[in-house]
Amino acid sequence: MKITELLNLKRKPQNLDFLDKKKIQGDYLEVILTQKCNLKCAHCLRGTARNVDITPQILDATFSKFVYLRDMTLGGGELSITPRLIKDVTASLKKNKVVVRSINLTTNGVVFNDEFAKNLLELKEYVMRSHIGIDPEMFDDKEPLIIRFSLDKFHIQEFQRRGIYLEDILDNAKKYQDVFGQNAVISSFNCDVDIINEGRGVTANTDIKKVDNKNPRVVVYERQNSVLVGGFINVGATGEVVPNNLSYENEKLLSFGNILTDKMSNIMQRANPHVAFTDSEYIRRYNRYYEEYLMPIRVVKRYYKSQAFKDRKAIEWLLKQRGQVLEDNNIKFLHNEPNQE
Repeated sequence: MKITELLNLKRKPQNLDFLDKKKIQGDYLEVILTQKCNLKCAHCLRGTARNVDITPQILDATFSKFVYLRDMTLGGGELSITPRLIKDVTASLKKNKVVVRSINLTTNGVVFNDEFAKNLLELKEYVMRSHIGIDPEMFDDKEPLIIRFSLDKFHIQEFQRRGIYLEDILDNAKKYQDVFGQNAVISSFNCDVDIINEGRGVTANTDIKKVDNKNPRVVVYERQNSVLVGGFINVGATGEVVPNNLSYENEKLLSFGNILTDKMSNIMQRANPHVAFTDSEYIRRYNRYYEEYLMPIRVVKRYYKSQAFKDRKAIEWLLKQRGQVLEDNNIKFLHNEPNQE
């Protein structure tokens, strides 16, 4: 047998039973909390909204697998429709004693929900408390909670279709910032560069480039007391563990398994991760995954550089009236600074 064949044989995942016995230190987890939505945007990769919410049982089955999460995304659907789901997330994280560096979520901002804001504040406080007694180098300067508002041109078109004013969305963003203060970031992102070829994105009438969903790289490395997982783990509202960016219709079809009924070892076996055998190999593989997958995504999410805002000066004026500044990266809210005009 050639040495290359021997190495390939060694690296092929044969047995991942350690994933059922040890807690995971995860790089990135996305949990879809709901399939409900109050909009019907033309580009939505999720497709047709459904009356489905995640259950506390699915949340417990998910978070019980983890001891540490570097980054977690709470997705949907529109999360503000069912604010109790945020409370369920906080309760499950607390129950399973998961340390979380940072959580981010996206809302369309159509409504300001007092209960939603209150539950998010409790979630942020849990994330901050989970850092106590942990090496500060694990957290750097990442904010514990990041809230993004969808202000791409497709959302704005849907706002216009439904008679929703952009000023009201920005007012709601300001209200959320007032609740969270300095320990949360309110920003907006633009998805005008690429559209995921899933859900309504398949039939979206646009000249914007469409990209096919692909299963991101995953690196698994067994340590003495835990398992490092570098890459994406995505859990749907029904418990299906799926590749990143799937429509609801395709979740069951392309699922690696269900977090409620399948062992983590079997789920990850189907996801076909690269199993590292040394620290240096894990670092090398993770860096490669980061450069090839994460960095292009972050570059794609360019901010405020599309035709969504044809009259930038008008938007800048509108934001200035509300104590806000338009930047390339986000809407920066100015605290305690009086309006000069």
